[in-house]
Amino acid sequence: MRKTFTFLLTLLMVFSLATGAFAEAQPISVHLDDVELSFGSQGVVVENGISLAPARSFLEALELEFLWDQQSGELTIMNDGTTLTFKVDHPYVEMNGVTEALLAPVRSFEGETYVPIRYIGKAFGYEVEWVGSDKAVAIYSDLVTGPEPENEEPTRGLMWEVEHEGNTVYLVGSIHVGIESMYPINPAIEEAFASSDSLTLEIDLSKAADPETTQMMLEKSMYQDGTTLPDHISEEAYAELGEFLEEIGADPTDMDLFKPWYVATNIEMLQTFVAGYDTELGIDMHFVRHALEQDIPILELESLESQLAMFEDFSDELQEQLLRDTIRNFDASLTELDELANLWIEGNEDDLLAFIAEIEDNDEYNRGMLIDRNIPMTDQIAEYLQSGDGNTYFVVVGAGHMLGEYGIVTLLEEKGFTVVRR
Repeated sequence: MRKTFTFLLTLLMVFSLATGAFAEAQPISVHLDDVELSFGSQGVVVENGISLAPARSFLEALELEFLWDQQSGELTIMNDGTTLTFKVDHPYVEMNGVTEALLAPVRSFEGETYVPIRYIGKAFGYEVEWVGSDKAVAIYSDLVTGPEPENEEPTRGLMWEVEHEGNTVYLVGSIHVGIESMYPINPAIEEAFASSDSLTLEIDLSKAADPETTQMMLEKSMYQDGTTLPDHISEEAYAELGEFLEEIGADPTDMDLFKPWYVATNIEMLQTFVAGYDTELGIDMHFVRHALEQDIPILELESLESQLAMFEDFSDELQEQLLRDTIRNFDASLTELDELANLWIEGNEDDLLAFIAEIEDNDEYNRGMLIDRNIPMTDQIAEYLQSGDGNTYFVVVGAGHMLGEYGIVTLLEEKGFTVVRR
């Protein structure tokens, strides 16, 4: 059973909230116009797949003006008519008075304030690229030209349309992390969003950095009964994990407090990070930003509690299998990320069905990850269509939920709706 990266097609919040627990073992450098920046004794930290740099050193290197209010924890950054206002631990930023969501807010650790590199760089006109082979963030000013964009033509993407008695639902199958080549998005998808009255996600990503949300994630991902990881997986699996952790420069016991599914999720996040993929460039987050900018309501089909409950219900045997598959496929499966990106770029349904088939070959995994989630999500979408409110709903869920025997498209058709690929 090869389950590598199926999380990226099926789970939004759980993957987005993985802590990046291996960041310290994978040091990251930051380069401005090919010159490496120095942060003294501090280094780059990673949260939710987002790289954060020590504020003062980073902002001074970019020659940005900034004000820090120690009492309120508010950081204001200014330059050439652009003003960003952050607040420590607050999951939003104001850019020239417009509120946007952050997957990783400004943080404070041991007296040092850390800020999101990509967000700030792009806000002030820099090109920002992740160089996975070097584990480096490359920033280019307007004086130095960065790499040419890989893809200048719009990508096709994955979208279906359903109409019923004056109501419309657009279904977009998302990849939960992204890369620059997945953009620009198909204009037909952007136009569908612009015509919609709301954005619906599996889970509201704008809540990802809420302290209550991250605390719940940690509580559910850690053993609370006095046991540890070695008590729940075989000696062979624990030895494999220990060897993997040592290979990446971590301690073999670093993940002992966490459950196998959560360890596997963190390893998968590390894979995406090394390969140059970013949660900020995920299709979901793209539309979350637009929704916040335009004050469009964000709705949810699920809850974080329900996603976590799914993992709680997985047997120890399945969790161990997921963990071992993720470790064993770490190097070989990095190319699969490019396959996922191409799946979105080309909008290829056959490739999507092949990924879904990997989930369906294990009954327990298939039921928990797809069947038991797709049915209630489809019921909610059917309610949108039958509500009679004349609204247009833009629904973005993992692409893995769309097709197959129990896919949302199939289930809607079985309810009598006509679903059209766009």
